[in-house]
Amino acid sequence: MESVKKVASVVLISIIIVVFAGCTNGSSNIDTTPGSTYNGVVDEIIKESTLRFGSDGKFKVVFFSDLQENLNVSEEVIELMNKILDKERPDLVVLGGNIFDDSIKSAEDLKSFLDTVVAPMESRDIYWCHVYGTETNKTFASIPREVQKDIYQLYEHCISKFDGDYVLPVLKNNSDEMAYNIWIMDTHSHLNDYIEGLEDQVLLNRSLGSGQNFDTLRFSQVKWYWDTSVALEKHNGKAIPGMMYFHMPLSEFNLIYRNAEVTKMQGKRVEKVSSAELNPGMLWTCYEKGDVKAIFCGHDRSNDFSGTYMDILLGYTSTLGLDSDESTRGARVVQLDQDDENGLTTWMVYVNNLD
Repeated sequence: MESVKKVASVVLISIIIVVFAGCTNGSSNIDTTPGSTYNGVVDEIIKESTLRFGSDGKFKVVFFSDLQENLNVSEEVIELMNKILDKERPDLVVLGGNIFDDSIKSAEDLKSFLDTVVAPMESRDIYWCHVYGTETNKTFASIPREVQKDIYQLYEHCISKFDGDYVLPVLKNNSDEMAYNIWIMDTHSHLNDYIEGLEDQVLLNRSLGSGQNFDTLRFSQVKWYWDTSVALEKHNGKAIPGMMYFHMPLSEFNLIYRNAEVTKMQGKRVEKVSSAELNPGMLWTCYEKGDVKAIFCGHDRSNDFSGTYMDILLGYTSTLGLDSDESTRGARVVQLDQDDENGLTTWMVYVNNLD
């Protein structure tokens, strides 16, 4: 009887060790065999790849965010977009959230608005994608996301995916091997849009951050990034460097300006960081996974600062829109190097320096 107990104990311990090993290795429990769910996801991502490094080994992205325009789009804003695109000649434009306000009330309004706003990219044959902002919240219920999706898909150079979270691989210039990943994530809108009454539970008198009712990423989204990154890594035989674009900043953006010297902060903090009170753990997840080199956001229209925390660059873009501090008004540019995964460089293009 005693020997049976000992054998049972050994077996149980062995099972625990195996399970624990599987849990501590994030890549071990992702099935990428032919026909598996994630194999299908990887195949779909690769099949739809349209971005590629140039012959010089460079890839450039311009980030326009928070235009906050109405149906009568400002000619000045479109002119500024045109000037920046001619100056920087990007391979991709990321169109950040909150590009329109609540004057856009119907699908017809949105189509008319986008015809004007995306014309600078469409006329130059520049690929572009978009990040959802708070314009998908209940205030804009008259234009549900499914309707917005159908409208965005009408544009030839729009390569957005429409579940809110997606990844755009950038292929090498001389092969179909993935060299970089551009992750787009949906930070949603406000807490009460998710669960009615959640604001009352979250916004206590002594807040952790901005004390505002903004939503953030959910655990399912963080897990989606991890699982998809692992699947892509298994497919390619190595980790693929990447960068992320959000609308709302993570709470860790506060640590950049509060520790400006250590984080090597550049740019200005003109207004407070409007981060959510809830921390989704995305920065730690990116740090542990080790592939994401930078995270960029908008939302706070006059902030343009950037700095490095936990080996990841955190950077704002200000806005070209009219609702911005004149000293920071502009757009953020990022340039990637095919042969150097840490060779990401970024800078702001300011309206005041365009003429």
